Amino acid sequence: MAGWLAGLAGWLAGWLAGWPGWPGYHGWLAWLATMAGWLAGLAGWLATMAGWPGWPGWLAGWPGWLAWLAGWLPWLAGLAGWPAWLAGLPGWLAWLAGLAGLPGWLAWLAGLAGWLAGWPGWLPWLAGWLAWLAGWLAAWLAWLPWLAGLAGYHGWLAGWPGWLAGYHGWLAWLAWLAWLVGSVLPHTSNSQDSLHQLLHSTSNMALEQDFNEAAEKVKKLKTKPNDEELKELYGLYKQVTVGDINTERPGMLDFTGKAKWDAWNSRKGMSKDAAMEAYIAKVEELVGKYGLE
Repeated sequence: MAGWLAGLAGWLAGWLAGWPGWPGYHGWLAWLATMAGWLAGLAGWLATMAGWPGWPGWLAGWPGWLAWLAGWLPWLAGLAGWPAWLAGLPGWLAWLAGLAGLPGWLAWLAGLAGWLAGWPGWLPWLAGWLAWLAGWLAAWLAWLPWLAGLAGYHGWLAGWPGWLAGYHGWLAWLAWLAWLVGSVLPHTSNSQDSLHQLLHSTSNMALEQDFNEAAEKVKKLKTKPNDEELKELYGLYKQVTVGDINTERPGMLDFTGKAKWDAWNSRKGMSKDAAMEAYIAKVEELVGKYGLE
């Protein structure tokens, strides 16, 4: 190998020394002579190469080395993305640190499995709650017409003038006024008695109004009530309008008169307010049963 390198160096030195004079004839001859030396040095180098057993294999493996280099170049180009990878490294490390909370997450997952296992028992509660909600909504919707009716008959929602003009609204206003006057007056037994009497009178006026309305509804029933229902209505009506029975029982042959008398007499001792309330309730029952025209 040392001889090969010495020959190569000699050839290169001779070639370089003869190169400047090659354009001239004599220089060309000198160059040619130098070229002869170069060829001699090349022959020596080749002869030396012949003594290197591995060089043919090295030469044959050259294309594979080039292919390896070609495959390595994309990886080298990928190094341009290295800064971005470094920038994402802290986030990856944070994710790795978050794995420390994995046991707690697994415990939550186990709790979820237990909750799902208890789901069938929870369904009846849900069904009951939905039924309650449906009932509440139905009751609310049933209450809305009554609320809407306040704007008409009672006149309370229509505004202050209409509220005063309505019969019940006027009574409520009167009751409020009586309460106000009673709260301002000295709290003596006389003033309290007067206030209680006024409030009772106001309440009776409202009850009588409802009683009169119920009596009108009876006339508008789609179907005539049966005899027992008519006798009950008659007895209550007479107890309200007259009071306790004050006539003698009709004779044996007056079957209708005796039935009426007995119905009235059965209410003997009932107060007027109680009789009015019972009459109103009975009429509402018959309205629900037969309907109004």
